[in-house]
Amino acid sequence: MRGSLVLESLLRTTRVRRVYVLLRGKRGCGAQERCDGLLQGPIFHMVRDKPELLSKVVALPGDLGRPRLGLSTSEVDALASEVDIIIHAAADIRLEAPIQETLRANYMGTRRVLELATQLPRLRSMVHVSTAYVNINHPHGATVRERIYPLMHGEVEADGERIAEELLALPPVLAERRSDFYRHHFGFPNTYCLGKHLAEQMVARAKAAAGLPVAVVRPSLVTGVAGLPWAGHIGNYAGLSGMGAATALGFFPAASAYAVNPHSVWDAVPGDLVASAILATAAAVAAGLAPAIAAAAAGGARAEAAAPWRLTEDGAAGAAKALHGAPRVARRVSDSGFSDDSAIIVAPPRGPPSANALDDGASTAHPSCPPSANDTGLLFDSAALQQLHARVEPSERLDYLLTFGPPRAEGVGPEAWAAAAGPGASGVGGDEIYEHPAARMGWRRYAMNCMAGIMHMMTGATPPRVAQVPDRPGEVIEHDYKHIR
Repeated sequence: MRGSLVLESLLRTTRVRRVYVLLRGKRGCGAQERCDGLLQGPIFHMVRDKPELLSKVVALPGDLGRPRLGLSTSEVDALASEVDIIIHAAADIRLEAPIQETLRANYMGTRRVLELATQLPRLRSMVHVSTAYVNINHPHGATVRERIYPLMHGEVEADGERIAEELLALPPVLAERRSDFYRHHFGFPNTYCLGKHLAEQMVARAKAAAGLPVAVVRPSLVTGVAGLPWAGHIGNYAGLSGMGAATALGFFPAASAYAVNPHSVWDAVPGDLVASAILATAAAVAAGLAPAIAAAAAGGARAEAAAPWRLTEDGAAGAAKALHGAPRVARRVSDSGFSDDSAIIVAPPRGPPSANALDDGASTAHPSCPPSANDTGLLFDSAALQQLHARVEPSERLDYLLTFGPPRAEGVGPEAWAAAAGPGASGVGGDEIYEHPAARMGWRRYAMNCMAGIMHMMTGATPPRVAQVPDRPGEVIEHDYKHIR
């Protein structure tokens, strides 16, 4: 779903000139036919009737598992003449896939994308989409910083490239045994996290060796859409949506059935917010802003003090002017840094959930492990992300789409509320009236929207918008989910 949301946001919110989408043919459908079907899907309902936008999308038949991504010489030449930005969001997200399948998709696939990047003379930015859990081998309660962590044998750094090549070269049975050893030795709970960790190391090596303008984005559990283009849309039964579906069906009849600590926080992030972060990161790297962000984050600078930067400024010179506080010309988001660029999105679109998708999703949430195996207590540092956000011109931000803040009384203006409440004060009043005037949604409403989307996926019917909570007179739950064909 991440790739689809990035593509939709590119078309809807920027002036990108052309987008190449790399995907495989499937079930008798060629790459272009699959792409055309994707663009007519409900996620694209805000752009699918605009041929001037759809004509920007070019499907390339390719495969992460093939040399040169399965691209012909002429196709690579075409990309070299046009592409400025690469977004690599494709991945095998199965947690317990055989190690060689994981490495072929997530390690070798990333290597081939990096090899392509070195052949693009116009390249100004590449975003590698990873996962927050790539360093899940940290001790319980540790803080994971926004940097690349090496694998360590005691005080000696392990060679991640050699480990990956060894696992790929062994016969499958021996590779699984060796993978088990490495996972336990380095503290990874599954093959997915190990493979993504090795891929990140490779990205860092390529950046240093070839000088590639690349950044890594690490979303946590990507969940349903919070705002645009389709509030409450889920799209699959992976992760939390599988948990929600299993709960709705009664697979977890008691609190003791959950394989998590009830006081723990599920670190989830809406898919549209992830897409926005990916695009902002791509634009910032293209503008030459990444070193300043990294330096400020490493130095512990307060994000609020950072000089605003417009995504619409052109190139490194524009970013440098913004950093030094020079006057900026007011321009709209639609005139973004993508206006003169072509992007390639490596994100094979996923088809509709298969007949056994619910079983697959439920199995990911099955309480087969004790909480100690699932609750890591990790804290994810977001200093660089905050620095990026602080440098975006306020008029181009969408602040407070979601908020954890306390509600304010209905009818109380934001200034009066801020003056009366003070820091840390608890509010009163309506559930969806928030302390910030730009707040649009709370996490409770967001969760209800997603549950309505899950129920529609399972049953084909949209639940009533307002429902009485059983055994709680006067208490209701509401959602904003609407089915889109």
